[in-house]
Amino acid sequence: MANITEASLGNRLRQAQDLLQYIQKFPNYSPPRVEEQVEQFGDLLQQITTTNSQVALNKDIYSLAVDRRVQAFKGSENSLMKLVTKIRGAVEAQYGKQSKAFQLINNQVKVIRNTKVAKPPQNPDNEKESGTVSRSQRSYGSLTQAFRNLVQILQSLPDYNPSNPILKIEELQKFSNQLNALNDEVAEKVHTLKAARSVRNLLYGQLKERVKRIKAYIKAQYGMQSKEYELVRGLRV
Repeated sequence: MANITEASLGNRLRQAQDLLQYIQKFPNYSPPRVEEQVEQFGDLLQQITTTNSQVALNKDIYSLAVDRRVQAFKGSENSLMKLVTKIRGAVEAQYGKQSKAFQLINNQVKVIRNTKVAKPPQNPDNEKESGTVSRSQRSYGSLTQAFRNLVQILQSLPDYNPSNPILKIEELQKFSNQLNALNDEVAEKVHTLKAARSVRNLLYGQLKERVKRIKAYIKAQYGMQSKEYELVRGLRV
């Protein structure tokens, strides 16, 4: 189910909705199970419609969280990648390029710059992309930890006192916390999206089974050559 496109799911729902319209007009339609009766089948379709909307909304929310994190790490003027360059410059200006302080900071900046970040997938619950989710989370987590280490090194430097407010220890600690919060947010949105899609998959599984039973009942009730069966036999749900 995870690899089925949104369009194919929409098409399946549309055909199920057509089926509902048909059975509402069939004379003496009274299947043995309550689940295949008109009202209950309509309720299932409404649940699927609602869940489809929830999945679409959660996917948008997930994408926004991913974009906010990208901007914070590398996509904006005040991103992590731009910030470490400024930190490196401030340390060089205060302690000198040959100092131990600069060497420590420069090495940590290299760690951050050399950390490869895996692009998060569009569909994080897709089985083929599940590994990408983990790699992306780990790489962003590694960057966050590397920056936290950088801040700790700055704290250990004697008299570190840059003139730029955003380079002061307190502000850097706040930014470190923000990066960690963004990682947590993306992880939470992935979980929410997966949960919504899991519910949807379950409902579509129920739909498939109910449609099979409805077709079987119509064939038995009205006959294989009936106009009723002719209407529903080609529906693929």
